[in-house]
Amino acid sequence: MRICLTDYQPLVLTMLGDFLRDLGHEVFCANSGEQMLQALDQSEKPIDLVIADLEMPGCSGNSLVRKLHELFPKIPIILMTGAALNLSPQDALASGVQAFLRKPIWLSELELLLARISHRDANGKVESH
Repeated sequence: MRICLTDYQPLVLTMLGDFLRDLGHEVFCANSGEQMLQALDQSEKPIDLVIADLEMPGCSGNSLVRKLHELFPKIPIILMTGAALNLSPQDALASGVQAFLRKPIWLSELELLLARISHRDANGKVESH
């Protein structure tokens, strides 16, 4: 999959980016919501998945999800957070967010989630196993 990974913490970008590449994914890293939107807009090939920190400087979780779905409605989103949610899981899931991951992230959980997302059906729904 082609994944846009967004987090304002360089260590998180490096660690998760390396992990995703080791799994065989093509990863584009961004350190802000603005940089992420620019990467999505300028990508020559479609991005298959966005993994983004829920809280980044200058970008709230609510506005990030709204903007992503406005501009790129078919791209699934995984949100991660190390803080309390200011966006209810129900509201986020209703807006198309595929999943929440709490930091620190369990890499095995992320790997399982990626496998499920890569097996979406034609309607974009994640197949249940």
